[in-house]
Amino acid sequence: MTLAIEQPAYEGPALLTRDVVEAHSPVSGERLIWIEGQEGARLCGSHREDG
Repeated sequence: MTLAIEQPAYEGPALLTRDVVEAHSPVSGERLIWIEGQEGARLCGSHREDG
């Protein structure tokens, strides 16, 4: 898995997160991803099912 936090080249959100998961054989699964602030509060999140 690769995770990158980037500043967009256009006007929009302050930061973008980009995650890439590569599998070398067929897989399926569920991903829960979130970003927490320094105090532990969830700032944003995502749920995704891949196959």
